[in-house]
Amino acid sequence: MASESEHSGECHAAGEDTAVRRTSIDHLPDEILINIFSQLSFSELVDVVRKVCRRWRKLSRDSKLWADKEYHVGVSRHCNSKNCKSGRTEREAIRIFRSARSLRKVYMWRTVNRHVINVLCNKCRRLTDLHLHSAQVFSYSTVTDLVEQCSRIQTLRASDELLRTERASVAVSRLQHLRVLRLQERHVLNTPVVHPFVLRPLADGCPRLVEIDFGHLSVNMDDLKYFLNAKKNTLKSLRIKWSMDGTRSLLSLLPVYADSLECLELYEYDIARDLAREAFTTVGSLRNLRELWMSVPDRVPPGAAALAFTNGGLQELKVLGLPYGCGVEDNTVIAISRGCPSLRQLSITRARKLSPAAFSEIDHLEHLEVELSVEGCQGDPKATDRLTEQMPNLVIRGTVRARLQLFYFGPPEDNIVNADKRPESDEDSDSDSSVGSNDSERG
Repeated sequence: MASESEHSGECHAAGEDTAVRRTSIDHLPDEILINIFSQLSFSELVDVVRKVCRRWRKLSRDSKLWADKEYHVGVSRHCNSKNCKSGRTEREAIRIFRSARSLRKVYMWRTVNRHVINVLCNKCRRLTDLHLHSAQVFSYSTVTDLVEQCSRIQTLRASDELLRTERASVAVSRLQHLRVLRLQERHVLNTPVVHPFVLRPLADGCPRLVEIDFGHLSVNMDDLKYFLNAKKNTLKSLRIKWSMDGTRSLLSLLPVYADSLECLELYEYDIARDLAREAFTTVGSLRNLRELWMSVPDRVPPGAAALAFTNGGLQELKVLGLPYGCGVEDNTVIAISRGCPSLRQLSITRARKLSPAAFSEIDHLEHLEVELSVEGCQGDPKATDRLTEQMPNLVIRGTVRARLQLFYFGPPEDNIVNADKRPESDEDSDSDSSVGSNDSERG
């Protein structure tokens, strides 16, 4: 049975009947206190815990507490959990950087003064994720400070301004832990600022780089070829435009990744019409792809998109997204259902011709139990009805809408009818040629 002293928070020391000592939270070891602090929010760690005493201030900086914490500069709507904190002013950001020196993840949704980035580099040297605004300007000294002080960065998002000069690109290439690099066009007042950037030094550095996103940037084809050849054994994810000038398709450079590339996203379809079939066939040769996103506009020749999923198909593909899939036809959906047996998530948007015959093949995809999205697609509204019966675990987002009809607008007293059905009144049959000419112009 517990003694009365134990109930009151007091305990007797061994061998001492009369000596009594009182225990408190200060007697807990550091490990337990850190475990307690891990349940607190970002704001509580910065604004409360660190102000209690010197010991708590020191423990509040333990790296274990900051592995999942994020700080956002600018828009606060990106913070939706206790592990996030946001500030709108540069002064607030500087205060946080000086207080939370073990901060790992920083997102900047607005441009900031160079001094803010310098404070971040000098104080938060354990930084692993840094996302900068696309209009942020860099000086060479800022780039070198970032590389030297925050050498543990693993994910970096910035404008192409970061690689504007040879020596700046060489500095970035010294990030030994960099795994993900996302580049953006620099925008000033919503206007893109286009200038070349230097890519080759990254090919010889950044040994752990596995993912690169070129966004909508135009890359020199010779530099790109050099980069892809240098990273063919390490690069797993690539996001880039279909081609650089509409004629030189970068897909001709990708066969070296046939066994290594796992994620591919292709922006801005601008392939010349006579090269379309070759381009989609090349996509289908990347046998190890797990995730594929590509736009399929309406100017794609009929049957070309299906070539990415025929000739053996993409057997390992699990996620497929076809945004702006205006050129997706029934034969494309059928080819997907037959050539991608491991598919778990399929998203098709804005397709214009989809029938039940195409979706009747999808029930062969045994692993498609996560999501099927048909947002903005047109065709037979009943195209997906059968899937909900045969695949009860499948989540279908959106519905296939009926195709738009052309209408014939006759005289005010006539009703609206289909364009391919003319009014059958006597007055219409007796109309002269000039009226028929006007009708054809409306059509």
